[in-house]
Amino acid sequence: MSNVPNIDSLPNNGGSVNYNLSLRDYFAAKAMAARAGDHYGNWDRLAYEAYAIADAMLRERSEEAK
Repeated sequence: MSNVPNIDSLPNNGGSVNYNLSLRDYFAAKAMAARAGDHYGNWDRLAYEAYAIADAMLRERSEEAK
């Protein structure tokens, strides 16, 4: 089951869409967007690094909560 909505279900009035992303996925997506220009098509490596960054961010959040 994909978390990405069918294109026909997207709002056409400027409304928002809930993608059901985990916080890890959200952090990884932000990291990918920030670093995409540095990877020149090596998308598997970019995805790996983005999730490594997301995991580090989650660890830091966990430490701050203590």
